[in-house]
Amino acid sequence: EWGNQLSEGNPEHLEQLIRLPGQQYDEESGLHYNRHRYYSPGQGRYITQDPAGLEGGWNLYAYPLNPVTDTDPLGLWQEGSIEQAGPSWFIADPMEKYRQQAAIDLTKWWHDTAPQRDLFLLTQCPEARMIMLAAMNGSTSSTNARQSEYEAYKNRCNQSPPPNLDFCSLAKWKLSRNKDCRDMRQSWDNKWLPGRHAKNIAELDVGINKLAKTIADKCP
Repeated sequence: EWGNQLSEGNPEHLEQLIRLPGQQYDEESGLHYNRHRYYSPGQGRYITQDPAGLEGGWNLYAYPLNPVTDTDPLGLWQEGSIEQAGPSWFIADPMEKYRQQAAIDLTKWWHDTAPQRDLFLLTQCPEARMIMLAAMNGSTSSTNARQSEYEAYKNRCNQSPPPNLDFCSLAKWKLSRNKDCRDMRQSWDNKWLPGRHAKNIAELDVGINKLAKTIADKCP
């Protein structure tokens, strides 16, 4: 099977399944195994703590931070070094410096989300609020105009002929209506959604040509 490693040189044919997080699924438990950690899709997090305490997140049970929203725009985060902490035999708790630095670093990270940013812009920046409202109004106006033009060509295409017309008058009236219907549909497509009514327009052209030939043959 693709992705499986070759068996190792041991009597039990053991394998080292090293894959990306969440790719080794255990059907019996419903968990995803990642070598030394288990991930629970129901909880949306690891249920095994990061045993190495790797940097990249202050929640040892979560996935790494999102590099798009969790940023250090001011460049204030710094990585402590063991040299700064001093030799381990000289310090009662050599990891204390790392814990202190980690607590300080939490204040340097910016967690940015689109909803929060939009809310800030609307409440704190009048210029941004005006731009967003104008965009919304423009979108509403376009939708209304598109619907209005749609209703107009629908009404023309479905319009009934006046009563008591003779054969030639009725044929000429239908020819005029069908031409208007085709032109209005084509105009709507060109403006709002190119190709939307291409099939209907092609069928109208066929009908218009037949009707025009009938009028030319039978109506003086």
